[in-house]
Amino acid sequence: MINGKRIVAIIPARIHTKRVPNKLIRLVGKHPLVYYMINTAINSDYIDEIIVSTDSVKIALLARQLGVNCIMRDPSICKDETPLDIVVYEAIKQIECDFCVTLQPTSPLLKTQTLDDALKKCVYDDVDSVISVINSPRLAWKNEKIPKPLYEERLNSQYLPPYYEETGAFLITKKECISENNRIGNKIRLYEVSKEEAVSVCDFQDLALVNAIINQKKVAIYVNGNNSRGMGHVYRALELADEFYEKVDLYFDINETSEIVFGETDYNLISVDGIKGLYEALN
Repeated sequence: MINGKRIVAIIPARIHTKRVPNKLIRLVGKHPLVYYMINTAINSDYIDEIIVSTDSVKIALLARQLGVNCIMRDPSICKDETPLDIVVYEAIKQIECDFCVTLQPTSPLLKTQTLDDALKKCVYDDVDSVISVINSPRLAWKNEKIPKPLYEERLNSQYLPPYYEETGAFLITKKECISENNRIGNKIRLYEVSKEEAVSVCDFQDLALVNAIINQKKVAIYVNGNNSRGMGHVYRALELADEFYEKVDLYFDINETSEIVFGETDYNLISVDGIKGLYEALN
């Protein structure tokens, strides 16, 4: 609850998908795909009730094991062409709440902190809807008889104007704005999420990407160097960091090493106070 407003999360979790059969119950990391969004909602500081809408006994069992409510969806709204609007409306229409947030289980990398920040924005800004988006500027075209550019000037991507795509991760709406055909009010805000959180599982390639991200190990290097010890360790640590396919964290003892010895590096430099400080930081 935020500012006295009751918030309910609806997680639509239909089992049948053509491109990836049984997608939501496939193991990703150590858990079924649907687990991650349920867990994100459970860890929220502001969601008062979580409801999983599904046509699957297996998904319903998992949801109840996690301690959240579950409703079995009517078969008439379990088809490929069924829009989410009516699914959410049917799930929420008898529930007392001020805001409803639709959470797509196909976006398992959404962080609880991101969700909570968006919920606060919706309530405190007094808007009808907040939609998760990613800013992806591009040189786009409309493919007609004569193709037409959807841009005014060809520029490098970093200089193009913002181009916001919905991610599907979440859509927060005042309950009064929800109907069988709509989940978006008139006063709208966009909430930009990270590229990682925007990943949506639509096919096997997406599934493999999410699995790789979830299983990715975080790498840190602890290194020190000074005038008496020498700088060789620092230089070799920087070279070693370049061998990893991720951005390495470089820890150093502030009592022994100055940040300046790392030069103009783009790696994450984290100072600690002695070996005890390192253990505390790693924990």
